[in-house]
Amino acid sequence: ALPIYANEYPHITRLYSVGKSVESRELYVMEISDNPGIREPGEPEFKYIGNMHGNEVVGRELLLNLIEYLCKNYGTNPEATHLVSHTRIHIMPSMNPDGYEKSHEGDRDGVVGRNNSNNYDLNRNFPDQFDQIGRA
Repeated sequence: ALPIYANEYPHITRLYSVGKSVESRELYVMEISDNPGIREPGEPEFKYIGNMHGNEVVGRELLLNLIEYLCKNYGTNPEATHLVSHTRIHIMPSMNPDGYEKSHEGDRDGVVGRNNSNNYDLNRNFPDQFDQIGRA
């Protein structure tokens, strides 16, 4: 979905990666702005991140819907146009794509896919790039 919006709305979007997951999946972010890729002095920037727990997909889906809403309504809806014109918005629908791929629809216990592939709960234990995994 993200590449489709980046291709259809290149004048207000920029798709970029902040790296790869443990299992080498891209960690994509969609920037939405009237000047994507350009930092404008004084313009506020917001970052929205979803799906820290891979098996909790509602936040991911809401952020995908937000991308769709802003792209499709820019230039026609005053609210969407104002947000895109006056804010630099960065949206990462899935911070845990590995967990998302492992999760199962209907899993009520919330175990499979919750943590990342290094068994970190990304909502509580942000891994430190300078700390070795498993070190106390």
